Amino acid sequence: MQVPMPLKYSKRKGLKLTMYQLPFYFQNVRGYSSIKSAAFLMPIIFTQVILSVLSGLYISKTKRYGEVIWIGFGLYTIGTSLMLLFNHTFSPAWSIVILCINGIGQGCCLQPTLVTLQAHTPKEDRATVISSRNFFRGLGASCGLAVSASVLQSSLKKALPATFASIANSPYSIPHDFDQETMAAIVPAFAHASRSVFIANIPVISLCLLGCVFVRDRGLVGPEPSEKGQPGGGGAGDGQSGNSDLEEMMVVK
Repeated sequence: MQVPMPLKYSKRKGLKLTMYQLPFYFQNVRGYSSIKSAAFLMPIIFTQVILSVLSGLYISKTKRYGEVIWIGFGLYTIGTSLMLLFNHTFSPAWSIVILCINGIGQGCCLQPTLVTLQAHTPKEDRATVISSRNFFRGLGASCGLAVSASVLQSSLKKALPATFASIANSPYSIPHDFDQETMAAIVPAFAHASRSVFIANIPVISLCLLGCVFVRDRGLVGPEPSEKGQPGGGGAGDGQSGNSDLEEMMVVK
């Protein structure tokens, strides 16, 4: 069977690994529309936002962050691993459950880690710490997108029948005007490509989980100044003021 040339494609673009690869799966593998695909992203977004707020309130009240980070990365790893179950016949209801687990994990670890850095950094160094954290986070996202795109294209090219190999040249596009027989031949290849990306994500998040072993919960008490009058120091009063500022900022987040 010959592939219609030129292929008609509907272009889709994304920003982050999760928000980039999930629409690819829902639209190319499950055949959902762009609106329905966006609706399936709501569980992970809502749970992430809600847990970010709740984790901030918890840390502010208990002055502890260790269990939040440990549980967060644990659920993040479990949710990412469960995404391996996604295929062209997987239950949509269970997909929502898995995405909620992923969102809860993200909400419990993304902002609390920033709070932890701020709590153990002198005031004069907090701007440097925050900017460095955001820089490396953006750098990691850029590198991750590049690697995942390479994995996706390579896996799709290997999984597609030779007749349809040209589809791999535009892996983020949705082929149209194909009959059911043709779609039955290429959809499993798209599912295999998505699974390969999910597999590539698991070792990365697992390393983050292992890194939690070295996290020590010392509360929200910032570094003690060595001498009064030093920059960022000045005695117990300054330390309490710094902690109060941190708690206020955390609740706002």
